[in-house]
Amino acid sequence: MNYILMVLSLAVSLQRNCMLNTNNFESLIKPVQNKNNKKYFQDLLSKNQINFNDINNFPKEKGLYFLYYQKILLYIGSASASSRTIQIRCRQYLQRGSGGESFRGKIEKLRSITAVKAIEFVQNNISAKFITFDNLEVEHIKQLEQIAICCYQPPLNFILKKFDYKNLQIEKLTK
Repeated sequence: MNYILMVLSLAVSLQRNCMLNTNNFESLIKPVQNKNNKKYFQDLLSKNQINFNDINNFPKEKGLYFLYYQKILLYIGSASASSRTIQIRCRQYLQRGSGGESFRGKIEKLRSITAVKAIEFVQNNISAKFITFDNLEVEHIKQLEQIAICCYQPPLNFILKKFDYKNLQIEKLTK
């Protein structure tokens, strides 16, 4: 299936099935219906997982990052601002301060641990894979992030109920 058709079919299904992934346990364990939707991302995804202990080896480009606990995908995020690389964005998970609604903040809440313990947990237990899109604009990386979240449905991400499908500019995303 070509990429444009995949994105359009995914957009239609998303409008019908938007949800918070952590609401319903059954939805978390069921396999994703259309494996072709994942193929685009799997083909671009880095092959090896890099642990947060090796954060200096994280990409210094914009793009998407996929965070894993062992081999379980927990979270998909993006680094898309011109001054924010994947390495800089992921390094924020290792800094003290409020975790808020970030990945680290969710780890704090789920494990009922302090920020210091959450940082230690992330450093020792979380690894990442990456897709770099250094030549794409911010909004296009954000759109790809939402599409990836909907394809993989990681339990610590939200699927946005309001996502701008009408202004999804496929031609610019694929260049």
